[in-house]
Amino acid sequence: MSNLPNVTGHYPVNYAGNIPSNKSTPDLDLFFWYFKPPKPSDNLIFWFNGGPGCASTNGLFVENGPWVYNNKTGNFETNPYSWHLEGHIVFVDQPFSVGLSLNNGSGVRNEHDVAKNFYGFLQNFYEAFPQLRSKNLTLTGESYAGMYVPYMAQYIQTQNALTNKKEDLIKLRGIGIGNPVIGGSSVYSMLPLMEGFGFWGAKGPRADVRAKYIKDLKSCKLPVPSAADFFRSQNESHFCLSDSNGPTILDLFYNEIDNIKYADFHALTCTTTMIAGVLTPEARKTLHAKPLKSGEWTEWSTIGGANPNVAYLPNFTDNVAPSHVLLDGLIKSGVKVVIYSGNRDMVVDHLLTESVLQAAYWNGGSGFKNLPMNPWSAGEKEPAGAYISERGLTYVLVYGAGHMVPQYQPRKASALLRDFIL
Repeated sequence: MSNLPNVTGHYPVNYAGNIPSNKSTPDLDLFFWYFKPPKPSDNLIFWFNGGPGCASTNGLFVENGPWVYNNKTGNFETNPYSWHLEGHIVFVDQPFSVGLSLNNGSGVRNEHDVAKNFYGFLQNFYEAFPQLRSKNLTLTGESYAGMYVPYMAQYIQTQNALTNKKEDLIKLRGIGIGNPVIGGSSVYSMLPLMEGFGFWGAKGPRADVRAKYIKDLKSCKLPVPSAADFFRSQNESHFCLSDSNGPTILDLFYNEIDNIKYADFHALTCTTTMIAGVLTPEARKTLHAKPLKSGEWTEWSTIGGANPNVAYLPNFTDNVAPSHVLLDGLIKSGVKVVIYSGNRDMVVDHLLTESVLQAAYWNGGSGFKNLPMNPWSAGEKEPAGAYISERGLTYVLVYGAGHMVPQYQPRKASALLRDFIL
């Protein structure tokens, strides 16, 4: 693929299409987009967005893929901090029915199904690209992928232990999950505190930011949430619009969006519109993607919906153990575990993630013992963040980043990948 609409940046060697999880049911498949690195590498990276129901093709275009949007030209141009520069990277839309992975999603009930389906896909992916099986596999993702990825890794390790076929072994080296949902309380964030400060009010301390946000929503033809809608539920993992076409308003506040040029602000709020303009029906044919029921790519698939014209996950329920309980087994099986958070994330607040980690048990003990954390420079004069590593688990706090670290701090995210994850 080298001729996508509005993509004028460099095209790395890339392959895309749908691969089934089980060859006996070819209609149950996942869409992938694989980018080769510019030089030989033993790293194989898989990236997953969260949700549940968020397409990883969204992360490809707004976070760590080979292109980044330039609001001055209206095109996606070369991303100097793309993760494909550090290894082979594969973006996968999953579970079934998310993004360009076509299916009604009815067979996906929880993370156990997600893990089993991904394992089947991965074995078939290796059949299509046998030269990649010998690479060091690292599973990465953010937000609700903090649930997906540990369950995927656990399933891979379990199957590795059971298989008698050397050719079926998967060389899983590690996982890296950002701003992750790893414990139930972490999705509650600091919503009551933000409401108490009146950040959504027209006369609140950031009323000018609110006004810019509303203006951009209207220009993108998106609905403006009322205060009641905005703070409608502590069980909502994304405290913003239901179609989540950009960073949440809380992310915007805590990333000091009022210091960003207005044109940049506008670009952040229209991501779904911009990506859909790239992934047109004609472009999707070139990517070997199957036709979508709705006819148009969308960032999100509905949980529990039943509209036959849109993607949905009607039976998905978060009825499994929080993923932090899997970390001990993964580490003991030799899997490298890295968790990172942005210090300005107000969707999955880093303080609550740190609280979960301090209560979690892994590799002979609970929590980190040798606090405080160490400064991390990432090659900068000023600290880029802080980190701590004990008993096979590393935690990194990235300064100045919101919920989507590669979007807010792309250079630091690239350094994080090199310094800690790989």
